[in-house]
Amino acid sequence: VTSMEEKLIVNNAMDENENHKNEDKLYERVSEDKEKLYEEHKTMGLRWCSESIGGSWSNISEDDFVFKQLTGGLTNILYTCELSDNVISRPCEPRKVLLRVYGDIAKDLKMLVKNSVVFCLLSEKQLGPKCYGFYTDGRLEEFIPTTCLKREDLLKRDISAKVAKKLAIIHNLDMPLCKEPRFLSELVGHWLAEIANNTTPESDDPIMQKISSYKLESELEWLLKFQI
Repeated sequence: VTSMEEKLIVNNAMDENENHKNEDKLYERVSEDKEKLYEEHKTMGLRWCSESIGGSWSNISEDDFVFKQLTGGLTNILYTCELSDNVISRPCEPRKVLLRVYGDIAKDLKMLVKNSVVFCLLSEKQLGPKCYGFYTDGRLEEFIPTTCLKREDLLKRDISAKVAKKLAIIHNLDMPLCKEPRFLSELVGHWLAEIANNTTPESDDPIMQKISSYKLESELEWLLKFQI
């Protein structure tokens, strides 16, 4: 091995070591951010439960507040809030509720109003979970023990049939919402504007170049022709 080759080997090893260090730092920073967010949501959940549910929930300490994150949220972050075994609750009080913290998409004002109206109406008609509290950043719901559907579950005919029947009932309701089919055009139009504001054809990033190469506006225009 020549001296030049030895230098290349050493330099490559040093670069690899530096890459690992940077990855470790990034992982630590992400972990710290997640932990900080979890603690913020826990404090928020305890306050909301105390305000909106009241009763036994109003005077509990953080030690009597069992807080766990759930998987399955698409745009939101989901947690369960539960009274510890040390707390005696009233018969009419829930011991466990769901905390839904809105993501960026759900925080849009139009989306927030529509989502809140639909959720309340479905709850009152017993077609959805009971609502315990509404806030600008999220809401408290009845916790219904279940398992989240996976993509392969939707391929099963019996499950798809049940979903279709429930959707048919919901879609047949007379909701106090706009009857014009604007949702798709407004939502996708908003996404396209975000893409235009955050990408440029001159970018060196291959992913950005790929996104910029698509004729997304033309595709949306073609799609909306079939909207009923």
